Amino acid sequence: MFSRETRHRSLQTIFWSQPGRLVVRAVERLSQPWNYVVMNRSLNSEVNGEEWLVTLLPSNAMVLDVGFNVGDFSATVVRNRPHARAIGFDPARSMLLRFQADYAFKSQVELVPAAVSNSSGSCTFTDSADGVSHIVSQATATARGEERYDVPQITLDDFTRDRGIDSVDFLKIDAEGYDLHVLEGASRLLSSSQIAMFMFEFNDPWIVTRRFLQEAAAFLESKPYRLFRLFNGFLAPFRYSHHAERHDLGCNYIGVSNERLAKGDIPIRPFP
Repeated sequence: MFSRETRHRSLQTIFWSQPGRLVVRAVERLSQPWNYVVMNRSLNSEVNGEEWLVTLLPSNAMVLDVGFNVGDFSATVVRNRPHARAIGFDPARSMLLRFQADYAFKSQVELVPAAVSNSSGSCTFTDSADGVSHIVSQATATARGEERYDVPQITLDDFTRDRGIDSVDFLKIDAEGYDLHVLEGASRLLSSSQIAMFMFEFNDPWIVTRRFLQEAAAFLESKPYRLFRLFNGFLAPFRYSHHAERHDLGCNYIGVSNERLAKGDIPIRPFP
């Protein structure tokens, strides 16, 4: 019987040979559709279930859209829920100009030009005009075509209190790595189940902010919510493991309040 050392040496010799590398590349090509389709590690809203989530909202839904960008998510909401109202948040001047110029749903969608985080004040913002603008957390060189300027920074707890909003049907977060900051700034809303459902992205921008999925799971443990992975047409219960810290394979996580779950109309399937 081969020893472990002999087995490892033999396999490494095989797979680091030219024929072995061809086999490895073939396996990697198969792993891409497995991760992207079967495991739904996709941020493509047309296929990953984001549009399906909108069908779970009431006809007069109140939606907060953090990371508004060009407003695609809010547009999907109001197209499918004609009596819905959405408030988007995006401090990028480039996005505000696009909203003012040609956004088709201004009667139901408002854009607030502010960054959303876990504290109020101001922050430095990098506007790339390409949908991946972000808060600057460290000194970096400004790339060609980018603008950097100070913007107001708010929390959702303060914003909803000031606006008299006491119930939110859906909170969408796409904050280029600052998603957990946004949730922390909505701690009061979450503790009192004032947000029925929320969605955040976990992907490589979290590396820059030095935050981990484990922190998000720990933050939500004391809140009356369950955390799920998003699939197209159903949710899968999520239980944290360090294997989930895959920044290179972006995916969406969904938080659903216990009160919203009690309605029993959300399809839930456990992982195989």
